[in-house]
Amino acid sequence: MLNESMRTLRRIGFPVLCVALLVTPAIRAAQPIPTQLSDEAFWGFISASSEPGGGFISENLVSNELGYPYVIPQLVERVPSCGAYIGVGPEQNFTYLAALKPRIAFIVDIRRQNMIEHLLYKAIFELSGTRE
Repeated sequence: MLNESMRTLRRIGFPVLCVALLVTPAIRAAQPIPTQLSDEAFWGFISASSEPGGGFISENLVSNELGYPYVIPQLVERVPSCGAYIGVGPEQNFTYLAALKPRIAFIVDIRRQNMIEHLLYKAIFELSGTRE
């Protein structure tokens, strides 16, 4: 009896799950990506998602990687612009942002000092006449 119930559940549940998975991204994709957040929304997001400062074994506020620019041609070829960008860590993300031109971007890092550095860059970008 249990085997028959499992087969029935699979026979009905699996197609329903597949349809739900196919429809959900289409519904979400229809929602426009905002070009910016209000100051209140941004600070609420930062306050709610940030952790207090702490010590870390490696405090790298700037990148020392030499290879990250080499992936940019493939990224530009494969990733459509005007989407959303999520990056982690040091300022190399700004090079990717300049190349990919997303509508909105989030750079996250567990290190609070990196967040403060990124907020400084954010302020400079907002004060500039262009983003290029």
